[in-house]
Amino acid sequence: MVAESKLTDARKFKRIRVADLIVDDRVQRSINTAVVDQMVIEGVDFSKLEVITVAYRDGNYHVVEGQHRAVMLRLIDPEFLAMCAVLADTTKEDEAEIAMGINDSRRRQTAFDKWNLRLHAKREHEIEALKVLNNFDMSPSAGGSGSTVIGAGQVLRLIHSKADAAEGAEHLRKVLNVLTGAYPNTNEYSLAYRFHRFLVSAVHSLLITNPDLKVERLAEVIAGQPALHWVNLGYGAPIGSPSTYICQMIVPVYNKYQRGDNRIRLRGDRDD
Repeated sequence: MVAESKLTDARKFKRIRVADLIVDDRVQRSINTAVVDQMVIEGVDFSKLEVITVAYRDGNYHVVEGQHRAVMLRLIDPEFLAMCAVLADTTKEDEAEIAMGINDSRRRQTAFDKWNLRLHAKREHEIEALKVLNNFDMSPSAGGSGSTVIGAGQVLRLIHSKADAAEGAEHLRKVLNVLTGAYPNTNEYSLAYRFHRFLVSAVHSLLITNPDLKVERLAEVIAGQPALHWVNLGYGAPIGSPSTYICQMIVPVYNKYQRGDNRIRLRGDRDD
């Protein structure tokens, strides 16, 4: 015999014609039309579509949470019967509180969450990136960087800077080659900072702008100063981003005694 539950869910679940759903931005935040347009373009994946929370009030169904989903479905097919969680006996003030509570209860995905989810979903970029990281005996981290870890956000940025997964993985490999070449495992003083986000972003930017640069020379230039020196330069950047300032310090040293096509440029520099 099944024991009776002590929990009571006052919501009722039913399918409601989306044309009959009322969206009131006084209860929720305003509709972002760009978000809706993108949702329409991408289409509906019902395996990922959350139910729309609505309140039955004054003979109408008012959307409490999920207004972008409701508007998207209405644009695609106003006759569609959407699955809704229906609240009863609520006021506009109640509905605003409920909408805020639902949104507050959703923890924003961290970069590490995204990495893990994409990896478990067997996304090609992440699968290829993991092979590269394994070759370096490294792993992405939820927090900062270290001697054998690199921020997950940095990994995602590097691999997705290229549309092709193999090219993204190769770009990641080049960045890691530069930084491990500059600060090998024997360089204990710089190990903790060699994969700092400022340095990773600087090397990423230089490689994107100068795809044919000499990786060994760039590593040699960076090795001319301890990793913490470059990081502190970033923190002290007078203008612009920390990584841009680091690039500005690296490029003149790299270009010393270099001619023609052997010279590298900063992003935004013109070919004169």
